[in-house]
Amino acid sequence: MWVLITKLRSSNSIESKQRRKAAKALLVLIPLLGVGYMLVLVTPTHPTAKWLFQYSQAVLVSTQK
Repeated sequence: MWVLITKLRSSNSIESKQRRKAAKALLVLIPLLGVGYMLVLVTPTHPTAKWLFQYSQAVLVSTQK
């Protein structure tokens, strides 16, 4: 993702501005479309990993509309 952002910032053509707008729109649509739910389908079994997973899941799910 970082490489994509760097490449988009380096160019100032009309096409790159359109790509930048598309990337921003995608970042807005990810929570609206429920992509976060796909990331939280499988729960880890290790206690520490499970604790971290539950907090990250709470953050992702709270961004859903």
